[in-house]
Amino acid sequence: MSRGRILYANPGRLRIDYERPAGELVLLPGDGTLVTRKPGRASAVRALDRLDERTRRSLTLLLSLFEGKLPAGFASARVEAHREGANRVVVTMTRNPGSESAVSEGAARIDTTFAWPVLDPLAVNIRLAGGAEMRYEFGRTERNATLGADAFNPPPP
Repeated sequence: MSRGRILYANPGRLRIDYERPAGELVLLPGDGTLVTRKPGRASAVRALDRLDERTRRSLTLLLSLFEGKLPAGFASARVEAHREGANRVVVTMTRNPGSESAVSEGAARIDTTFAWPVLDPLAVNIRLAGGAEMRYEFGRTERNATLGADAFNPPPP
C-alpha cells in the first residue's frame, strides 16, 4: 500500500509526494507534462499526449475527481448516495453496462466517502473493469490552503 500527500490546484495541477515508497513523486505541473521520480533515480519528464492510454486514463480519472467533474465514460452513470452512520455519506457512481463506456479497461465503479455534514473527502475507492481496485484515503483536507510558490515546480534533477 502506498502512502503520501496529495496537493491539487485548479486548473489541472496535481502533486503526490509518497512517504511509502519513500521519495517517489508524481507531478502534473499544469503545463502538459508528467514528472515522475522513483527513489534513487533522476526525475523523468514526459508529455501527457505521449503517455500510454492506461496511464493517461488513470491521471485523467484522478484529476476529474478533484475538479468535481464526471470522469470519462461516466456521463450516463448511475449515481447513488447513502448515509453510512451519523457522520459519513457515500456517493457511488457505476457505469451503465450498455453505455459507450462499457470497455474492458478503466473504472467500472467509484465510491467516494465524505464526512457529514462538512463534505470533506475521506476516501475514494475505484474498482476497475478487470476487477482490480485502487483506494485513496484522505486524513486531512485543507481547502484554499496557501501553497508554496514552488509546490508544482518539477524537482531539480
